[in-house]
Amino acid sequence: MIDVSYEWFVDQMLVKQVDGDKKNVVCLIIWRCVGTHGETTGTQSGEVEIKYDGVGDFVPYEKLTKDIVFNWCWSTVVNKEDIETLVMEEISEKLEPKIIALQNPWT
Repeated sequence: MIDVSYEWFVDQMLVKQVDGDKKNVVCLIIWRCVGTHGETTGTQSGEVEIKYDGVGDFVPYEKLTKDIVFNWCWSTVVNKEDIETLVMEEISEKLEPKIIALQNPWT
């Protein structure tokens, strides 16, 4: 196994401007995970639909943090460990490709 450092990004969040008595309610998170090993990188990305059902604590948009948003992602369909494994496998494949192109053996 190779040593990979991971960084998670929120590239964009879509909001419902008005949802009941709430404003700017996040409904879609577009995320990206980038792993780095030396000069080699791997990336996975996706999106998560968020449904606020009116139950529980509501966090106003301007009070959101990266930790809050990623906890929403990771508590739904995004499995952090699985995504980071896919990124590591992508980097490993770049470092030691299983399939390569060779020149034709004839001249």
